[in-house]
Amino acid sequence: MFEERLNLLASAFAIDIFKYDQGKLVKLSAAQKFFNQSLMTQAAKSSALNTFTLVKYQLGYILVIAFSDQEKLLLLPQVDSAEYDHNSFADLNFLTQALSLGKLVYSIYKEAAAPDWELAINDLNKSKEIVKQSAPIKDLNSFHAYSIVMTEALCVLDQTSFQKNVQLMKACNILGEALKSNNFIRGEKDILIGLVEQMTNGLEKIGFPIEKAVLLQINANQKIEMQANIINFDYWLDELTQLFFVELKKYRQSQSLSKAEKISAYINAHLRENTKLKTISENLNIPEQSLNIIFKNKYGQTIKQYAIAQKIEKAKTILDRSELKVKDIANYLYFIDESYFISTFKKLTGITPLEYRLKASQPHETNKSKNN
Repeated sequence: MFEERLNLLASAFAIDIFKYDQGKLVKLSAAQKFFNQSLMTQAAKSSALNTFTLVKYQLGYILVIAFSDQEKLLLLPQVDSAEYDHNSFADLNFLTQALSLGKLVYSIYKEAAAPDWELAINDLNKSKEIVKQSAPIKDLNSFHAYSIVMTEALCVLDQTSFQKNVQLMKACNILGEALKSNNFIRGEKDILIGLVEQMTNGLEKIGFPIEKAVLLQINANQKIEMQANIINFDYWLDELTQLFFVELKKYRQSQSLSKAEKISAYINAHLRENTKLKTISENLNIPEQSLNIIFKNKYGQTIKQYAIAQKIEKAKTILDRSELKVKDIANYLYFIDESYFISTFKKLTGITPLEYRLKASQPHETNKSKNN
């Protein structure tokens, strides 16, 4: 059966696969994560027929294979959407594999050779018009000048100037004859690799840890070199520059946090684990015996109490925004078992998870009735 083969492919490539059928979404791979049904429906509706369409949204990409207006497949990288965390490397991986993945899934689902469709990109945040391969370059010197100002803005985390100059770089349309290269694809890659080196050098000069900067550079360059063809240069430019901005911002925030805030941030980043004090101590370089004292002085509760409360808050979000079963949420958040999760949830909220989900859905139902 094609379902089994799709599950194997989804597991191998770390993707989830959904079917858009007559306006409804159906899981085809064994996806257990939170997913945004409204966003995915919008992506399905906005994709064009007879193309493999990468739909870009605020936090990433969805690949849509459109067989007809009413029958489409949606592929998403297995990034934990419940955490609402943008992951540029996951996006770059997905961009790199999109066309080959689309053809593989098509051939498995239809049990026939995939057509030679183009890969197009549709940005939900901007124009609904599909964006194809970028136009020829107009001014390489302007691109270089804007990239220098962009790197300076990156180093001081000036988001307004940073975004403005990224847009100006994109407006230069740096492809084609001005690359002065007989190899069009090699020219695209060389420009991106040069930009990565420029940003890496900028971070090193302002004291960003060299080992972290070099690792960023190596990983980014690997993604670029793995790409057989740079599908839409502008989107690679967006993802690479954003990656460096986000990493520097995270580093600066971590440096300014108090010890208690660092503990809190660590707990929230590892809610799906049964994190022990020893592990926190080793990762944050804070003596184990001091952890609860430091934490309780600021937050008025122990680390364990705080971690459980945060898990319940996360559970509320998942109950609000997904159809996951209570048992699956308990496993997702690393509770001992379903019954312990239910009793803990009721202790902190006064109601059971199912009662919470029902209560949360009632206003929506009421609004629907009013509209009808």
